[in-house]
Amino acid sequence: MTKQFLVISQHKTGSRMLCDMLASHPDLKCPHEYLDRPSHNADWRQALADLGPGGVGHVQAKSVTDDMLTADVQRIVLTRDPIDSALSFLRITFEPSEGQWEIPPDAFHAEVSRRTTAADRLLASADYVIRYEDLTQGGEMRECPASIAANLCRFLGVELAPLRTRIRKNKPAHPSNWKELINGSPYRYAAA
Repeated sequence: MTKQFLVISQHKTGSRMLCDMLASHPDLKCPHEYLDRPSHNADWRQALADLGPGGVGHVQAKSVTDDMLTADVQRIVLTRDPIDSALSFLRITFEPSEGQWEIPPDAFHAEVSRRTTAADRLLASADYVIRYEDLTQGGEMRECPASIAANLCRFLGVELAPLRTRIRKNKPAHPSNWKELINGSPYRYAAA
């Protein structure tokens, strides 16, 4: 593995799970949000080199620089349905400790729009794309699906090995008004 690799993702797209899976490979290191740290982001090329052989740098979309999107590195972009990721993100802000909850429609639509715009920017520079929905197929996640693991190992130039995680896929908890939020939305909704 002589190339340098970046995993780029938005918040609430499964990045901790993907980094954990990559780090489970004997030849890889992928610390979650490694390049989001100010000292690493300022000189991200050096921080990536500091990881050593098998190092894969992870950075959240909010910390991505234009240089990261144009540099001679291989970019793995992790994406998720913008409606699902917006619901997951907004849940942090609006969900009470118990009982029903709602997300204001203007907040929801603004977040979906922001996520879609950010995803488009990242996907334009992607060398390899992983969808959260594919990564988590089959319910409770403990291991990366075999076909995705094989393609990802091939892309990274490492021997095929199971990619496992200790992270569990959260069961979605939707606000009481979630169907109204997505009605008429120009965005696709992946959750059942």
